[in-house]
Amino acid sequence: MRPVLEILDSFAQDPAVQAVVRQAQALALARLKDDASLRVAFVPIDLASLTVALPAQAGSVRVVATRGPGGDTTERHANCAQYLFVLDAPLETHVQTGAGWRIDRYGQGPDDTLENRWHYLPQGVWHKSVAPGASNWSVLAIHSAAVVTDEFQ
Repeated sequence: MRPVLEILDSFAQDPAVQAVVRQAQALALARLKDDASLRVAFVPIDLASLTVALPAQAGSVRVVATRGPGGDTTERHANCAQYLFVLDAPLETHVQTGAGWRIDRYGQGPDDTLENRWHYLPQGVWHKSVAPGASNWSVLAIHSAAVVTDEFQ
């Protein structure tokens, strides 16, 4: 898994990609501000707008902005794996396992390791992300499929 994260991290940290991501993030947060009934805003990244090649491990890229701490819905991606890159708040992703729910924390404190910037979710795993104490927060979500099948509970 680490080699994939290293490739995706290099992509996500590229200044040209960061500029496009920050524009998408601003748009997603503006959507939350403009529509008080909206809990989550998804902004897909137009891959043609990138001057950096999308890694082979990635099929689609989007910014997801969430109002409040989040965790309102549980989701899974039936046809692909998901990689979450922290943009602005310490996060927890609650992951359903055979033994119950596990809480994975990342984006925490001064730790700038690869594992603290990224979270990996295998295909078909139920999960929900939260940012305790945050008012609005966002992540870069990279999926292994070009067209993502989202399922919600």
